[in-house]
Amino acid sequence: MYYQLEFDKSLNASVVFLYKEKNELLSGVSIWLKFDPVFYGLNDKDLDQNLESLCKSVRVSYDNQKKSFSFENHESIKGKYQILGYSKDVVEKVESELTKELNELVGFKATMSEPVMIEADEFNSIIENYGPLFENDNSLQSCAYRRHEWSSQI
Repeated sequence: MYYQLEFDKSLNASVVFLYKEKNELLSGVSIWLKFDPVFYGLNDKDLDQNLESLCKSVRVSYDNQKKSFSFENHESIKGKYQILGYSKDVVEKVESELTKELNELVGFKATMSEPVMIEADEFNSIIENYGPLFENDNSLQSCAYRRHEWSSQI
């Protein structure tokens, strides 16, 4: 089986805020990237090595005063990835049993959020209207990845 790797670059809000247009509480947003290199039959060790390598090859930063992102690419990856999509992190409306258990375990109350895929227009609107509420970050972290399966032949 052939694969392409995808992962997010997550931007956290300074505090959970009300996204008035959808009446949702948000804790962050993410940009999803898909890389052009195609891999064959990745085992866990190879997957980890390739993810780490690709993850380090693109650094995304965010300036909350300018409400803008910047991309810094390693020379080897320039032009070999694309923005695949966007997501918003919607805070759960009712505290789940799992959240209650986790909060008891860590000893403080933390909110849990679920990523929801959104269109570019909605992502841009969130940044335009609520940009200063997100943290300045010179290297957004990756919190999730996916393997995009190709057919058995390319």
